[in-house]
Formats: sequence, structure tokens, C-alpha cells
Amino acid sequence: MEYNDIRTAAINVDSGYNEFQIEHFIIDGQYTDHRKLRQCLIEIESREALGRDYMFDFDEKSAQAEIHKENLEVLEGAHKKLEQVHLNRINYELSRKQYYIDNASKELKILYKFAAGFIDKYELALDDINDFINNEELDKEYWITRMGIQAAQDMLTSGRIQAGNLGSLMQMNNADRTEAIAGAISFTKNMEGGLNELQSKVEKIGDVDLRGLLPDINPKGLINKKMLE
Repeated sequence: MEYNDIRTAAINVDSGYNEFQIEHFIIDGQYTDHRKLRQCLIEIESREALGRDYMFDFDEKSAQAEIHKENLEVLEGAHKKLEQVHLNRINYELSRKQYYIDNASKELKILYKFAAGFIDKYELALDDINDFINNEELDKEYWITRMGIQAAQDMLTSGRIQAGNLGSLMQMNNADRTEAIAGAISFTKNMEGGLNELQSKVEKIGDVDLRGLLPDINPKGLINKKMLE
């Protein structure tokens, strides 16, 4: 492949997030549905605002390009040459703005799809959305789940809950802290069991179907509360 072909590929490479990245590394990191919907809306607002800025810049530079084209009709010599340089620069900037607009539009379509999925799942009307994403009980569930997962990550990697997460857990009331830690222990044991089973299968037969061997993160919390009664 020639240098110019590689250069063209580099200039036009799609740098936006794809659906897999958005689902698993932007949305799923929020653990519970109400926080996932909230994150979708935050990401949508951010890209909509950025898209509007790009469009204003695009329209402004398009008008500037028209002015330079008009000037080229009457200028001569070095002045005309310089005007052409200005037009070439603006045309390049327009192509880059269009590139950014296209990336933002692609990501917005994906985010709207996921947001609509959560809204339809809970049959939310427009006036219900703000109450849903700011529901205090659901937010409490999210933080208990999140602290349990973070504690489980510590336990899986170092064998104990590290100071930062332990300090946050100590700030919670006893019931919530107990639920979070119990969830961490439950998740850690399930993960360790799944990893051991996975290792055994890989050692025996090599290529295996990994699905179902490792625990999912339960969006309703890490642990059944009946275990704490």
C-alpha cells in the first residue's frame, strides 16, 4: 500500500465509539438501570451540545468559503494566490468538521437506542424520566451495588478490601454496609468458582464456550437480602 493511501486511511479513520464500547464501557459501568438511563441522557446532552457547536462552526466556515470564492473572481496575482490558500484551509477545516459531526451523529443514534430501551422497559412518560433517574431509593441501591462491586474487585485482586473502598463503606450505615460487603463476598466466591471451572475446562479441552461460567452483575443488587435476615 502506498504512503498516500495510508495517510488517507489515517485521516478518515472512524474514531468514535461503536455500539459495543458504548454499551459495555459507558453505560454498563453504571450497574443499575436508572443510572444507566441517566448516563445515556448525560452522554446524549453532551454530544448534542458538541454537535450544535460543530454545526455553527460549519455554517460559519461555509459562509467564509463563499466569500473567498467571490474574492477570487476579482483578485489578481499574489493576492489571488493568498485568497486561494485561505479557501483551501477553510475547505480542509470543513471536511474535518463534517468528520466530527458524522462521528457524533453515529454515537447519538446508539445512545438514543439504549435510552429508548430503558424508557420503554419501565414504560416511562416524558414527565416520569427525571423522577426515575433521581429516585433516592434506586440511587441507594446503585451505591450499595457499586460499593459491593468495588470491594469485590479489591478482594479478587489483593485478597482484602483496600483502604479507599473500606473508608467509603465505613461511612454507610450498618445495614447498607453489611449488604454491600455481603454482596462483595458473594460475588467474589462466584467469580472464583467460575474462574476455577473455566480454567479446568480450558486445560481439558482448549477452546470452550465461556458463556455462563462467570457470574453476571445483578442489576437488583449483588445479594439476596434474605441472606442477611
